[in-house]
Amino acid sequence: MNRNIFYSLFYLKNLIVNPIILKNVKETWQNQYISEEKITEIQTQKLKKILLYAYNYCPYYRKVFFESGFHPEQFKKIKDIERIPLLTKKDIKENLNSIVAINIDDIRKEEVFTSGTTGMPLKIFRDKNTASRMTALYLRTIKNFGCNIGAKTAWIWGLRKEDEYLDFRNKNFKLQFLKNTTWFNAFDMNDESMYSFAEFSFHFKPELIIGYVSSLYEYAKFIQRNNIKIFSPKAIWITAEPADNNQRELIESMFNCQVYSQYGSSEILHIAYECRFNKNLHIHADSRFVEITDESGKSLSAGEIGNVVITDLENYVMPIIRYKNDDMSSFAKFKCNCGINFPTIGPVIGRTYNIFKLKNGKQIYGHMFSKKLFNYVKEIKQFKVHQKTYDKIDVLIVPGEIIDRNKLINELLSYFKYYTGDEVEYTFKFVDEISREKSGKFLYTKSDII
Repeated sequence: MNRNIFYSLFYLKNLIVNPIILKNVKETWQNQYISEEKITEIQTQKLKKILLYAYNYCPYYRKVFFESGFHPEQFKKIKDIERIPLLTKKDIKENLNSIVAINIDDIRKEEVFTSGTTGMPLKIFRDKNTASRMTALYLRTIKNFGCNIGAKTAWIWGLRKEDEYLDFRNKNFKLQFLKNTTWFNAFDMNDESMYSFAEFSFHFKPELIIGYVSSLYEYAKFIQRNNIKIFSPKAIWITAEPADNNQRELIESMFNCQVYSQYGSSEILHIAYECRFNKNLHIHADSRFVEITDESGKSLSAGEIGNVVITDLENYVMPIIRYKNDDMSSFAKFKCNCGINFPTIGPVIGRTYNIFKLKNGKQIYGHMFSKKLFNYVKEIKQFKVHQKTYDKIDVLIVPGEIIDRNKLINELLSYFKYYTGDEVEYTFKFVDEISREKSGKFLYTKSDII
């Protein structure tokens, strides 16, 4: 039996024996093709349900709704949601405990640390009961990218120290053969590891590659520079940051396959996926309600760029309602003719990570730094990691409730030096504020090394 067919059957068997996942997979696939009226009906019902739930079980929302003169029973049509104030990162940071539902057991809560475009560490809670739904959204995404359920997948992703056993070089049989997955550590890239991964890929033959834009771009440049022959997957899924045309074109050229963008965040997974027939992103409208608004929270017309505002229709552990995540986009002016009836947005303007290059040839995805800094949600209000030369990095911190600055610095140094060794001299600066770039973007990891 063909190995790829075997992997797909193995994956399908796991879906079949889990009726909840199977039900979600069928439903989410079919939902793409229902009428726009039915989609609106689903969203209206789910919005009303979560608004009423938040009012009853989340002290923060009960207070906010009351102060804005809104009650969930008054929610009759989609437009009514504009009566609710926007939720910001600052609101979450300052009101976390009262946003989390009071009737939920801790066992159902998944703690997540994130930031986004602002450099503000943030803690949120996901709902573990949505796991099967998230699996279904993931599978809907890769099927729309032309890949099979159970597609053999290679991740070019940052692995924390405790997760390095997942790296492809460790020959993890259970992961690579039974789970059909492998990982290339984006926190540990150099010429030797990139060459090894290219060689490994010829044997592993991934149908799908998922990775950070910057890391995939560096890998593509390495392939081009060294004229390396590689295995071409069916699709490449880029995520975590916007890709410019040069990055996308080079990745497609070197891998000889189509690149697709996906939009999501740690706070809200699987928000939208790129259409195979144009560059717009279809919103997972049966699980996420997306608005494009002005600063006051009023909806903008199609084609107008504004704030991305998202309501998670699935998370009942910590309802996230009208969340302004600091990304920007616009609704498409014209309906997509691909047959999928979910609404579409254009490219998302948001977070940007840089690659940090060291003298010894090592390349580190900037998210390595933020992954650690995310954990200090009380101690750090905002941060920025700035590489000025190969061996000098400044760490700017807007302090919060820091009891011992030296202890904090030592903990961060220990983590950073695990990846950079003594190649880099770190300078920590505690500042009152951190400015944006001239472009208006906030680069919370920035490298001046091209």
